[in-house]
Amino acid sequence: MIRILLADDQPLIRSGIRALLEAEDDIEVVGEAADERLEHVRVVILTNFGLDEYIFAALRAGASGFLLKDTQPAELLQALHVAMRGDALLSPAVTRRLISEFVARPPPTPWC
Repeated sequence: MIRILLADDQPLIRSGIRALLEAEDDIEVVGEAADERLEHVRVVILTNFGLDEYIFAALRAGASGFLLKDTQPAELLQALHVAMRGDALLSPAVTRRLISEFVARPPPTPWC
C-alpha cells in the first residue's frame, strides 16, 4: 500500500488529485496540507512551473520526482509507484529540455 500525504497550495487541485488517488486500490491518502516539509519521505513534485531553478531546488531538497501539472493521470500514478520503489523520474517535457540544454553545452576537456 502506498500512503500519500498530499500537499498543494490550491484546495481545488488537492481535491481533484485526491479523488484520482483514492480510486486506486493500492494508494491511500493519509492527509492533506497546503504546505509541508517532511524528512525521510519520498516526494514527487507536481507543479505548473518547470523552471530549471525549481527543478534543481526540488532535486537538491531530495525530491524523487518532478512532474508538470499537464501530466496525464496514469503518468502521475506511475510516478508514485516509481518513487515508492526508490527510483526517480522527471516529467518527459522537463527531461527533454534538460537533455537539450546539456547536449548544447561544449563537451568537457578530456583529461590528459
